[in-house]
Amino acid sequence: MQIYLLEIPQTLEVFCANNDVLAKYLTDDEKHLLEPKNSAQMASILGKIAIRYLLKKCFPNEYTLQPFSKAQLGKPYFASLPNCYFNISHTKRWVAIAISDQEVGIDVEGIRSYKKEVAKRFFSSAEYLYLKTVPLDKQDEIFTRLWTLKECYVKYTGTGIANNFSNFAISIKNEVIDIEGNEESVFFKQYDYKGLFISICSVKNVFPKIINDLSFEELITVL
Repeated sequence: MQIYLLEIPQTLEVFCANNDVLAKYLTDDEKHLLEPKNSAQMASILGKIAIRYLLKKCFPNEYTLQPFSKAQLGKPYFASLPNCYFNISHTKRWVAIAISDQEVGIDVEGIRSYKKEVAKRFFSSAEYLYLKTVPLDKQDEIFTRLWTLKECYVKYTGTGIANNFSNFAISIKNEVIDIEGNEESVFFKQYDYKGLFISICSVKNVFPKIINDLSFEELITVL
């Protein structure tokens, strides 16, 4: 497994100034996305570009430019790389990517403010009660950590937030991450990196020690 973190350009102008280069990693049906209106759209399209760049780098003989295929639950994959699994997440100015030989889910977030109504709606009763016991000065951190762990799990399964986000509980006890309410054996790893929490869910308890930085400059230079 490899994990990558990409910081997106500070302005839309910097991104758009390199459209001709970036377009080389997009299909014709995707090229209209090269006119993002905000940083969230820019991060989304850079996720598509970056995963293709990384897969071409990792699998130079097997990779071909092609549309994303979707599994039954909507999780993206590339048909020409049946044994390669990946997942993409983005938040504000960052894109995080995980590549593995097994199913994988990833989520990245900066510290989010704890909101009681959000936790009550999306978290399990056990998680919600646990958050109420956390010291006030730690609630934002624990809320964010739990959120990213839950996100990476539903991205691992492909089920998404709307379907079952409150049907399982994540626990963090003595820095040991566990999940209740699922029958499948999965493992988690959480990184605190550059002021972000990056959470990974995988069927194997083997995670990289480091996160690889990927720069926008590298993308437009190597492309």
